[in-house]
Amino acid sequence: MKLLTLVIIVLIIYLTESFLYKKYGLKGVAYKCRFSCDEACEGDEIELIEEITNAKRLPLPWVKAELTAPLALEFGELQSSVTDTSRFVSSFFVLKGCSRITRRWKLKCRRRGIYSISAVTVVGADLFGTMNFSLPMDKSYYSHRLVILPKPAENIPAFPADNMLTGDNTVPISLISDPFFIGGVRPYTLSDPMRSINWNASAKEQRLMCSTYEFTENRRTLVVLNMQSRENENKSVFDPESVEYCIKICAGIFIEADKRNSPCAFAANCNMGDSMCYIPDGCGKSHTYRLMYALAGLPLGNAARFDDFLSASDFIDEYNDIIIVCTHISAGTALLSREPSVRIIAVTAEGTDRLPREADVTIIKHSERTDRS
Repeated sequence: MKLLTLVIIVLIIYLTESFLYKKYGLKGVAYKCRFSCDEACEGDEIELIEEITNAKRLPLPWVKAELTAPLALEFGELQSSVTDTSRFVSSFFVLKGCSRITRRWKLKCRRRGIYSISAVTVVGADLFGTMNFSLPMDKSYYSHRLVILPKPAENIPAFPADNMLTGDNTVPISLISDPFFIGGVRPYTLSDPMRSINWNASAKEQRLMCSTYEFTENRRTLVVLNMQSRENENKSVFDPESVEYCIKICAGIFIEADKRNSPCAFAANCNMGDSMCYIPDGCGKSHTYRLMYALAGLPLGNAARFDDFLSASDFIDEYNDIIIVCTHISAGTALLSREPSVRIIAVTAEGTDRLPREADVTIIKHSERTDRS
């Protein structure tokens, strides 16, 4: 009799518990996750902040949040399963009634890019573990975006000299001459202003002499990135490591140009939105961040052959300093290197036999890289 009574009591408890969890299991449960910052740099440690709330009196003995995260974020303290494109992370909770739990996980930013948590599903179970219930969360609760900026390359051999990034260029003709650039002296005429008289030269020549001034224009730098790691590539990249290092070199140039307050522009043979990547020159912290943000969002692939991109880019003629960052020397790069204003930074020696003797080129071999992550 006692055994039968015990069985009936356990059965009543089980049925009541099953009914309550079936009806109210995840009702009043809210889950949010966000990153501790909006942007970081490659190699930085940040936090993923989870917050789960149980707004009802019914406790939840077992709750699991299943997150789909990008591979570029390394969850050092969590066990996760990895596929070719994503990382699946599980986070477990025990929730009392009317309670809230906040948890912080350490993350390592492994690769540049613009990332977010792509999917979250909350799964729960009853006290006996015989009933499971799940709740796909709305995107608005985990849509926080993280921008991982590329780590600027340091200690680049033969880094662009000072006169490549600052100062003025002399030009054959312009509207107004530059009074700070004296090109020589000539005899004074009545049409010359008296302030142009060069008294030292006049004393030497025993007649009035005046200074002649050069015509100048501001130095404008264009950084052109070749997203092809091999000359015969079509869209996909054979050597992503070399291309990523080229992106880091571009980041280092942008940081250096910002320190010198030198106008800098950027172009690459890949898509940025609906058109080819091109950002006109500018100065200041906001412009440098725009350039770094563009580097963070560059797709790893090319939308056009680099030589075709060079020939179709009319804006190249607007700049008097051009820095080409590439993994190899293409035919178009070799042809453009004949111009004295063009400088080439390559991460391999492939194609250097095409370069003329006067080409200004720096080769950074794999063994010379100093900022591997």
